[in-house]
Amino acid sequence: MKKLKKISILMVLILTICTLNNVYGISATLSPNVNSILQGNTFTVNVSLSSDVCGAVYNVSYDTSKLELVGGSDLSIAWVEGDNNVSYTFKAKSTVTGSASINLSGTVSDTDFKKSPTSSSKTVTITAPVVVTPVVVTPVVTPTTTTASSDATLKGLRVSEEGLSPNFKSSTLNYSIAIGKNVNNITVTATPNDSKATFYVSGNTGLVDGDNKIYITVTAADKKTKKTYSIVATKSADPDKANAYLENLIIDNSKFSPEFSAEVLEYNSENIKAEVEKLEIRAFPKIKAAKVEITGNDKLVEGENIIKVKVTAVDGTTTKEYTIKVTKEALPVIASTVNIYDETDSLQDNNSSKFREFLNTIGMYLRTYWLVLTLFAFILFEFAQIVYLYLKVEKINKTNNNDNDENTDTMFFRRRNNSTESIDKEQPIDDISDELVDSSSVDGIGDDDTNNFEDTISEEDYNK
Repeated sequence: MKKLKKISILMVLILTICTLNNVYGISATLSPNVNSILQGNTFTVNVSLSSDVCGAVYNVSYDTSKLELVGGSDLSIAWVEGDNNVSYTFKAKSTVTGSASINLSGTVSDTDFKKSPTSSSKTVTITAPVVVTPVVVTPVVTPTTTTASSDATLKGLRVSEEGLSPNFKSSTLNYSIAIGKNVNNITVTATPNDSKATFYVSGNTGLVDGDNKIYITVTAADKKTKKTYSIVATKSADPDKANAYLENLIIDNSKFSPEFSAEVLEYNSENIKAEVEKLEIRAFPKIKAAKVEITGNDKLVEGENIIKVKVTAVDGTTTKEYTIKVTKEALPVIASTVNIYDETDSLQDNNSSKFREFLNTIGMYLRTYWLVLTLFAFILFEFAQIVYLYLKVEKINKTNNNDNDENTDTMFFRRRNNSTESIDKEQPIDDISDELVDSSSVDGIGDDDTNNFEDTISEEDYNK
């Protein structure tokens, strides 16, 4: 009995495995995973097979009155092993709404060539875009008359995709975001500061490759004041390679307005002085490998100058160009000397006129560069003082050296036969017993001192 029970269980398992092997599924899925699509927008249907399917023959059909095939034209497929994912792109027609069906039918087989029919379907609802209608608020007449608010700012802004840059701030109007290749729509949620203000979102559907501009227009309660926030959505298979924005922009020794933001492309610099010939500009791209090219920042002329900072993304095609307007001041102009004489008096000749022009030019440069000239004159004065003191010290040293030479000249003495007499240092010594003695060591030496000196040594030592 137990043996029969085991055999029954084994048979059930074999039948279950065979049944599973003979059931093959082929499915159509919608990407992105939504059940409805706006008029004019596109969506993707992926046909995929389970891993145990070796081959398949199928056909894809759809409601041609509501849908249009724009990608993946071969709807009849003879399946080959290893190719288990085929995509079709459909576009909803902009003139119809309602449900549109997509059907798949065909046959699949396993490695033993056992065939099994398969079918799958997908229904998509086509809807018309929702137009936000401004809410008309009827003012309530009260004894105290209140003025409608002119606040058209937002206190909150969110989008359905991650990566909005910079972080939202009520006073910041321009933003950017990088999105993937398969993102066709972005949902924007805005919250006005004033609950009575209204807003309208445009450009957030039917996104194409490259830059897409999305606008959020806020209308204040007074129905007059408006403020527009913008989002540049860059659509790319690799958003980083298509990123051509700057992280920061700095002009040395100068300021510009408005405050730098990666999404703002035009700036105005404060006026620069007439003597400035070049502005040092430092630009830092968000993606370090992006290329930055700066033009127009040198050889500045009087008046308006346009400086351009061009950023080329890693993909080599996506670019952004930042523009800075710089105004350079003119050199001060000195008014010409007024002639106090009557016009009929022509006593002044051309040489006198040119001389006055020369003086005017000198005066202009003195007024312009007086600080530099003053500093230069001070340096010359200090240098002259140093030279004067150096020469004076040299003169004193030379005088002292001459006095020392005179004090040390001529006077020498010699002793001969117990007596001392003065001699000139040029006089030759003619006796071996003579000895030269410095005059400084002989001063004050008398006969008694000489006798005392001779008493201290023996006759034999003295003769030596």
